Amino acid sequence: VRVRLGDIVYETDFLVIGRRTGFDGGAYAVWFEDTKGCETPTFRRVRKLWPKYQKLTLVILKRSRGGGWEREQVTP
Repeated sequence: VRVRLGDIVYETDFLVIGRRTGFDGGAYAVWFEDTKGCETPTFRRVRKLWPKYQKLTLVILKRSRGGGWEREQVTP
C-alpha cells in the first residue's frame, strides 16, 4: 500500500483491517504493517515522518536475535 510522507512515497507491506471494536457494529481497527530484515536510512526517515503525515498506526515486525519477531508501533 503506497502512502505519502511529505516528499517521500513509501510502500508498506500490508493494510490490516482487524475485528470490530464493539458488539453494536462498532468501528474496525485499521493499521499498516511492514516487515523489516534490515533497516535502511530511508526507512529511518519514514519512521520519523510517519506521525506527522499519517493518521493510522504503523506496526513494524523485525527479526529478533533470538529467532522470533519483535513488534514496534509508530503511532500518529
